[in-house]
Amino acid sequence: MTSATLIELAHGWQLAEAPHGASWTVLTALPDEAWLPATVPGTAHGALLAAGRMPDPFYGRNEAEVGWVAERTWAWRTAFDVAELSPQEDLVFDGLDTYCTVWLNGEQLFSSDNMFVPRRVDVRGLLRPGRNELVLRFDPPLARAREVEAVHGKRALWNGDSARLHARKAQYHFGWDWGPELVVSGPWRPVRRHGWAARIDDLHCRSDVNAAARTATLQVAARLQGTATRCHFELLDPQGRSVATREVAAADAAVATLAATDVQLWWPRGLGGQPLYTLVMRLQDERGQVLAEDRRRIGLRTLRLVQAPVAGEAGSSFHFEVNGQDLFAGGANWIPDDSLLERITPARYRERVAQAAAANMNMLRVWGGGIYEHDAFYDACDEFGLLVWQDFMFACGIYPADEAFQRSVRAEAEAAVKRLRHHACLALWCGNNEDYMIAESLGLAGPGVPAERFEARAIYEGLLPEVCAALDPDRAYWPGSPFTPSDA
Repeated sequence: MTSATLIELAHGWQLAEAPHGASWTVLTALPDEAWLPATVPGTAHGALLAAGRMPDPFYGRNEAEVGWVAERTWAWRTAFDVAELSPQEDLVFDGLDTYCTVWLNGEQLFSSDNMFVPRRVDVRGLLRPGRNELVLRFDPPLARAREVEAVHGKRALWNGDSARLHARKAQYHFGWDWGPELVVSGPWRPVRRHGWAARIDDLHCRSDVNAAARTATLQVAARLQGTATRCHFELLDPQGRSVATREVAAADAAVATLAATDVQLWWPRGLGGQPLYTLVMRLQDERGQVLAEDRRRIGLRTLRLVQAPVAGEAGSSFHFEVNGQDLFAGGANWIPDDSLLERITPARYRERVAQAAAANMNMLRVWGGGIYEHDAFYDACDEFGLLVWQDFMFACGIYPADEAFQRSVRAEAEAAVKRLRHHACLALWCGNNEDYMIAESLGLAGPGVPAERFEARAIYEGLLPEVCAALDPDRAYWPGSPFTPSDA
């Protein structure tokens, strides 16, 4: 137990259609009969479906009957009570899809335009004891994307509306060759109130594993905020036994080294077991009271991408080596399991990953036209021993690379890498799905073609590998799928 208050604001939400660009005053003046029950995480499509206001878009030709939902502005509201304020109060939005403006008690907190960027907002001066009202306005995604496209111009793509290339939103929502056009919007990941006196920010662990000797050295680091005086680190083995501890003074950051012997190695399925250790970090005050705690499940293993010359052949090899053993990777392309993402439960993720394991797969590729998946997906892959090839969210298009777009992509990439890098299953970061392929088909990329013809190379060969090298330097990065280096 800690002294922090972490409450998911999952109840009491309502949804209403709103005028485009509506203010707090207009939204809060909507009549009560305009509001429908809603759930968070959720989408406008999901709330309307539950209320019987639209047909099931996956039945018959109903996809064509629900297009109007994506053309409207939707307001979300909830009220929550606060008994007592903590020294610091934040509202945390894990995911807002996509063009959203947020108000608390009449004050605008921020506007967002990237589905994949979480937001944490200091609300200590706005939150009050008693009743508090939170309102979100989601603008029509396609209309907003077309406004940006009108400024920067149309671009080539396969699948969907060309405006999608300007929207940092799941690209499959705009329609694909395998799925419907359902341009959903809403708070697709949890909204939480976090009251705290001390906070752990960005706990990260790098492990140096000697697979032959079965030893491991862990370099642990985190940024800290608040009033803690001590940091306690502990490593628990798969059976929950403490195998290493370290205590250091709290400051703006904390670092520690933990060593373990006789370690149980993590393997992809088919090569061995999947034992998972738990890294625990606690912040304490001078009396020893725990102010904050964070945990990460990690697998101790070595993993590298092997690229070596092949006798008599052009190019090089491309395979993974785990704990010193070559791996024959076999698996599938993973697309989102639903267009209404709130319907994918942890149990459903686990069922799907178990099905892949039962089919003798040992790798899944998270496809770039979908989402950075929920934690439950990667947790299941850790447990079942399925490696993950992780695309960044770009697919089948000639994306822009203007300054504002790159700023948004950088924030997105940093959030994704920080959230996922501790997973044993994560094998490789990949820049995009088939963007080089479409560029080459248009003569924008290939031997002798100037790099500036395909400006998104600045993202795939510059920005993204920079983020990965800074935040996850021990894992391989590959610019695209497919991709052939210029010197191959």
